[in-house]
Amino acid sequence: MAISSKLRVAIVGAGLAGLVVAARLKQAGFDVEVFDKGRFVGGRLASRDRDVNQFDYGAQYFTAREQAFIEFLQPLRSASAVKPWQGRFFLQSSADSGLSIVDDGKERLVGVPSMRSLAEYIVETNGLKVHTGCRVTSVKRLDLGWSLAFAETESPKDESPKDKLICHGFDYLVLNMPPAQAQVLAPLDLSKFRFTPCIAVMLSFEAPLALPFDGAAFEAESSFFSWIARDSSKPGRPAGERWVLHISGDTAESLWQLRDEALTAEALAKFQDFSGKFEEEAQGNMPKHSFAKVHRWRYALALKPADKDGEPNQGYLFDRDEKIGYCGDWLHSPRVEGAFLSGHRLASAIRADQR
Repeated sequence: MAISSKLRVAIVGAGLAGLVVAARLKQAGFDVEVFDKGRFVGGRLASRDRDVNQFDYGAQYFTAREQAFIEFLQPLRSASAVKPWQGRFFLQSSADSGLSIVDDGKERLVGVPSMRSLAEYIVETNGLKVHTGCRVTSVKRLDLGWSLAFAETESPKDESPKDKLICHGFDYLVLNMPPAQAQVLAPLDLSKFRFTPCIAVMLSFEAPLALPFDGAAFEAESSFFSWIARDSSKPGRPAGERWVLHISGDTAESLWQLRDEALTAEALAKFQDFSGKFEEEAQGNMPKHSFAKVHRWRYALALKPADKDGEPNQGYLFDRDEKIGYCGDWLHSPRVEGAFLSGHRLASAIRADQR
């Protein structure tokens, strides 16, 4: 339903959930602006794509179950911005079990040419107004609406508050970020939401690795890796042999303070030991790596989706009196589709607030 006058909405965080809110509200006639402290949109739909060493180091793939998400993906499929990843997938369900082939019939989808392409498509096709490199430092609700103070990400650390830019007069405020970060800006108590960290190690090799799969998940808490994948096997990627190794949970926490060089060496040693289990000649003879990079995700996986006194999970939070909403996969389910549905439902709640 289009609205009769332009209501202004500020969205802090250009992850998938925030962008879905922005797109749906703009389509309904709202005036929407998105602010993000990063250089790119997408949040954990994160990709390194500046050269041939291209990696998806955040979300690895996604599935589509609910009709709203299936319909949302149809134009992206038609534009070849989303394609199936026709890889071979394995699973280790416990520390004592071996790897087993995953044959669940699920279609695993990826953005093309990178996972971030999914977010960029939403921005471009909807003509969204997005300000990257803007760190929101405080928010305040005034008589004329929400006011945001922010600074450029690269601003000097000793910048005084009077030098920071102010945007004001927003009728609604949406926070799309991990709860620990949202808590700093807004008054709602989000302390019950907990996350596990993840460390992503990106590696390029000079020759193919003798491993019989393109992605493997490890469910045991004692596993060093939670996920490893031949990232270069995804559709639309440059040629080469590139792997992403995810280290999660307690293991990531224990290694968090290591320097990148030491962390890479540790991950490579574990990866080499793992590879040697498949072919004896691979033991101690892994191809030389030509590129390595580490990225740390402090808030990677929500331990518990939001619920409230046994009530059904809405997938978002919205205060109609204060005109503030919260969205993200941590409020629905820890999947790309969960992020989409959180944003989709919050947008519906804001639109319904005008009826």
